Amino acid sequence: MTRELLDKLWNQALHESLQAGEMFTRYRFAELVADHERNECAKVCDAMSIWNGERCAIAIRKRGEQ
Repeated sequence: MTRELLDKLWNQALHESLQAGEMFTRYRFAELVADHERNECAKVCDAMSIWNGERCAIAIRKRGEQ
């Protein structure tokens, strides 16, 4: 993850936190970073041409729903 992407996610978290009236931005930032990383990992699994790759991607994406 690049510094530019981290800055973008931080700014997004800050904006969303202010809009929601939250005192702490770090929790929203952590959620955004985790969501981004899950999506990147799932993309790798999607690119695998085997059935287990699809199952892997589904399992990774479901972690964000917990």
